[in-house]
Amino acid sequence: PYQQYIRGDAYCMVSDLKRNYGYRCIAMHPYLSSGWNRPAVYEAFGFDEQYFLEDFPQKDLIRDYVSDREMFASVISAFEENRNTPMFLFGVTMQNHGDYKNRSFETTVNLTGQGMGYPDAEQYLSLIRETDRAVEELIGYFSCVQEEVVILFFGDHQPMLDDAFFRALGNAEETPEDRQKRYQVPFFLWANYEIGQQAGILTSLNYLSTYVYEAAGIPLPAYNRFLADMAQAIPAINSQGLYSNASGRYLTFEEASAEEPRWLREYRMLQYNSLWDEESRSDRFFPLLHNQ
Repeated sequence: PYQQYIRGDAYCMVSDLKRNYGYRCIAMHPYLSSGWNRPAVYEAFGFDEQYFLEDFPQKDLIRDYVSDREMFASVISAFEENRNTPMFLFGVTMQNHGDYKNRSFETTVNLTGQGMGYPDAEQYLSLIRETDRAVEELIGYFSCVQEEVVILFFGDHQPMLDDAFFRALGNAEETPEDRQKRYQVPFFLWANYEIGQQAGILTSLNYLSTYVYEAAGIPLPAYNRFLADMAQAIPAINSQGLYSNASGRYLTFEEASAEEPRWLREYRMLQYNSLWDEESRSDRFFPLLHNQ
């Protein structure tokens, strides 16, 4: 979508937070700015500042990538520089990017049993261990600040590891349920104030912004209200299909039933209206910054 669909101002959380709440919005990615047309897309989203590889000290590298520890230090610096202004920061880390065959990196996690014989998996898990330590430092810092802070941490896809490793874990990829296992990633939402505790939440990336709004106590904009209603029937959706509350299982789009086809149809209409229907784009669902 960054390369094919975003051609001008586009609606997202940035639009709403800047227009209605005066947020300063920052995009951060400690790698090359040339990737995925990010500078143009971040500008279209309305970010006030963008930081890429050349903006980082690059003193703490892991496998030649900026470490999560250094990335999180930059997040903290951005927070400290904007303490008098509400801040929204979207950061994309780089430390754990594939591939996982770097011989100069010391593996600290060793697998036994079915996991034996997969050095790429061991390297990935060793990298995740380093991330765990960096996250502990990040959370530790924000646990001690007076300002209210919400952190959402999620992955965009599973690591590209040996297919045999996933098969050893029992993923046959024969049913929609099996195939979905390859698209599941963990996430956590944390705040330095009481927001309650939940575990085992089934959701998908398109709904995560709604969780952030609710945790931050910010009223849901129209588009997120639609998503919150849709999630009652379809709590998770991706390119492979959906999870059906009515059926209690994963379905392909062709198997959708009950109220699900209606939600899918309305969702497609909103996506079309947001991305391509420039002449009659809904100001209610997708108010752009330049229209204020």
